[in-house]
Amino acid sequence: MTRTAFIPRQTPRALRLRPGIVIVTLLWSTWIGLPLLAPEAAPIAMVGALLGVLGVLVWWAFFSGAAPIERWGAPLLMLAVSLATVPLLDVSISSSMMGLMFPVYTPVSSQKPGQLAEQADQCVSVKGPTQAVLHRVNPGRAGRGAHCAG
Repeated sequence: MTRTAFIPRQTPRALRLRPGIVIVTLLWSTWIGLPLLAPEAAPIAMVGALLGVLGVLVWWAFFSGAAPIERWGAPLLMLAVSLATVPLLDVSISSSMMGLMFPVYTPVSSQKPGQLAEQADQCVSVKGPTQAVLHRVNPGRAGRGAHCAG
């Protein structure tokens, strides 16, 4: 009879979502809210949005607690998709804003509000009345999502 070593299964670490949610909230309020309140501050809003995207990427890469393949794979995949889209751009987009429309707006538009939080919520085991509400809103995904480890 051969012996096999027992390796205990590690539970995945929980994502630290609050900093990411705060950064995305500031990003969207700066990018959309500031020009609504002060239209002459649109350039400041664009710079604020780019800094917000940088903040999200830094949080995701170093402070989110996600698995390494997800931490580094997600930004690389976003970059690869953006670069693959460049040859397919219409002339009106590739030539507007002196050719900077796509590079300026792509990082901000690739971050949907709450996208990371939505995926993480699916990974959390939910019980009680919340599970009933989630099941009613999104049947079949009221507990752990299919993409979650464990």
